Amino acid sequence: MNINFKKTIEDGVFFLVLIVLFCSIINTSQFISDGNLDPSWQNSYNYFHIMSMQFGSNIAFTYGPLAYLYVQAFSPELYWDKIIFSLILALAVCLIMLIVRRKFGLISFLVLSCSFIICRGYDSFIFSFQLLLLAVFLMNRRQEGYRGYVQAALLICVIAATGLIKFTFMLSGTALITVLLLSFILRNHWRLALFGVIWFLISVSVIWMVLGQELFNLPYYLVNSFEIARGYNEAMAIYGPVSTVLFTIVLMAAYVIVIPLQVLKNYKNNIELLFVLLGMCGFIFISWKHGIVRQDGHIAEFYSFMSFIYALLFAMNYKKINENEEIIAWLAKKKFFRDIDHEYLILAASNILKRSISIILVFVSISAFGYTFYSERFVQELVFSRIHSLKENVHFITHPSALAEKKKGMDMQYNEMSKKLELPQIKRIVGNQTVDIYNFNQDYAIYNGLNWNPRPVFQGYSAYTSKLLQLNKNDLIANAPEFVLFQNQTIDHRFPLIDDSLWLYEILHKYKFVTQEKGFLLFQQRHSVDELASYPLEMYKSEQTTFEQTIDIEADNRLVYASIHIQSNALGKLRSLLFKPAQVNLSIQFVDGEEQVFRIIPEMLREPILLSPLNETNDDVMRALVQQNQRIMKSIKISAPAGSKYFNSDIRVSLFRDHSPIQSEVENYLNLQWSDILKRSPERIETEHPLEKVQVAHSPTMLFHPKASMEFKLKPEDTSLHAVVGLRPEAKQKGKSDGVQFYWEGFSDNEWKAIAKFNLEPDKFSDDFVDFSTLLPANTKYTVVRLRVDYGKANDSSWDWALIKEVDIN
Repeated sequence: MNINFKKTIEDGVFFLVLIVLFCSIINTSQFISDGNLDPSWQNSYNYFHIMSMQFGSNIAFTYGPLAYLYVQAFSPELYWDKIIFSLILALAVCLIMLIVRRKFGLISFLVLSCSFIICRGYDSFIFSFQLLLLAVFLMNRRQEGYRGYVQAALLICVIAATGLIKFTFMLSGTALITVLLLSFILRNHWRLALFGVIWFLISVSVIWMVLGQELFNLPYYLVNSFEIARGYNEAMAIYGPVSTVLFTIVLMAAYVIVIPLQVLKNYKNNIELLFVLLGMCGFIFISWKHGIVRQDGHIAEFYSFMSFIYALLFAMNYKKINENEEIIAWLAKKKFFRDIDHEYLILAASNILKRSISIILVFVSISAFGYTFYSERFVQELVFSRIHSLKENVHFITHPSALAEKKKGMDMQYNEMSKKLELPQIKRIVGNQTVDIYNFNQDYAIYNGLNWNPRPVFQGYSAYTSKLLQLNKNDLIANAPEFVLFQNQTIDHRFPLIDDSLWLYEILHKYKFVTQEKGFLLFQQRHSVDELASYPLEMYKSEQTTFEQTIDIEADNRLVYASIHIQSNALGKLRSLLFKPAQVNLSIQFVDGEEQVFRIIPEMLREPILLSPLNETNDDVMRALVQQNQRIMKSIKISAPAGSKYFNSDIRVSLFRDHSPIQSEVENYLNLQWSDILKRSPERIETEHPLEKVQVAHSPTMLFHPKASMEFKLKPEDTSLHAVVGLRPEAKQKGKSDGVQFYWEGFSDNEWKAIAKFNLEPDKFSDDFVDFSTLLPANTKYTVVRLRVDYGKANDSSWDWALIKEVDIN
């Protein structure tokens, strides 16, 4: 083949793949935040930037002041900023890949590009970008003189910028800078090392101020972010299949044991390669912890990063391609095997083996990434999704006006979501006065245009250390909002109201109930001296206990708070450092004999939390405030599913009584809330979704989503159970939804027993109501009955709402 023709083909392939890489990195797929947890915090960063809020003093969360460009929640004001940032990021990656092509060769460029295009993660993309910068810089070997200073300055600037997107990137970037400085020192480039330290500090400070942040807030941002990172391991851990953990360990072991040893064998004097490998080790561990601690979709980030790691290992043998070609040509000239230099042959075979293993592990990592998202059909789905995204981005690049049209469509969707999440009554009451929100549906404040005044750790489930809990409490004391939107929420089956407990205690004691709307309770700050009278908690019990030991609560209708001190031992701390901490549960036994189990976070329990009665819903909280919540605890028990060997044996439990007076505003709310629908007040309502009152056929109606139930105490003279029910299906065609099933059940012999059952199918009912009444069985022993709603016969968890127009027992 003519050498010029071969070069032309190689250049054509290179530019084609580079264009594909550029188009695949551009992100034009912004989404409309819908009021749920993750979309809400992403949209919150749009709000923080628009309102020029200060990180470190106003905001303390996992992301930094540049996050608004990186998160993909749509904002009408920031749409073009996000597009431009995406273009700059894509251009930066492509410029680095140009150097990869020149330094590492075409094949290495193709393998690395494949990793970026097919297996691009979210956080793993920035990890990969940072590490690629380090590898290219160190392997360049031209660090002396003016050029070395310029290259180091550019590298450090980019690392500093990525560090202000998210604190995790700041940690990985700092580790990268440390490796860089060590390489300078070992080569006696002391001035360059000193320059690197000073320039990194200057870069972070300048970018921080360019983003509108006060310089004196930077230390607070770093300290608070470090505190969030410190507590993340314990508070946010999710446990998944052991097989997944073992697979990730094997994937790391292939790097830690096999690949570096093979590479180092042939690069004994290459100090730059040694530091690239050292940097890889740190990045791999950070990525692994990021994925394995919260073992859900986060694990795909680790697979994505490992595909890049093995692609980079493949590229680091770039010189050997030419050597292999020379060896093959040299062998072709030999007539007899005895003439072959065996050491030279072993070197060639070793190199081929190394590259083969690396490329195999690239595809193993990509396969694991695809399987995490798409299960068995991951090959088709992964390829299809990437092609679809690529086609869409190519269309927008070649037709820029299409982006403007897309923004118009997203503006309309944004307005529609604003109407869907509208709180007209609350908006009218609050006006322009300040408001905060508990726990994590901040979208409601943003879409309603409320004057949101967030506490530093604005999503309460992340206030998981004593310092963070105190930070939010102190902010409330110094900068209290006039109103608080409250919705009883938590994550990961945590104990209810464990989140942000110190801040919440202040709210329940210094704010009064005003109204409710769409599952939110609105509280307003008390201002009179009498209303703000202090009622400190009274400790009535403190004892030393251990795991699996029952602790009597001695509770009544009054609020009981508890602080529990559980300490990890040396083995537990080692497990937490290298893996994740052992889970701790709290088992509850109620006075009626029922039992429930919740997850607890040891450090969050060092401060008092509201223990009894149990408050799983808004209604539970309101009843607790007027001593009407009947979910009173008899005893508790602390357990560790993985074993108590990871903790100190002694556990200190302190119990407190709250003597605050009954809130008359809450009492009025409970008397009027559902009296037009529920003719008898329920003792307990269990529901995964907030109750909502709507008008159906001009009648007040309760929306009751499966799975849910309401319990009623029976009187001796009661003989019949009566309910008027209906259905609002997601779709009225069978196969798209399967309706709901209603049950009347009685509690006897420590179990619920069926009394009557009624099925509503989607093709038969919409706004029509039917009577679901039955007589109590003769000689019944039931003291409590419940009306329960469940999914339809196919157990399809679609959004079919049960309608309840009336419930009565007589």
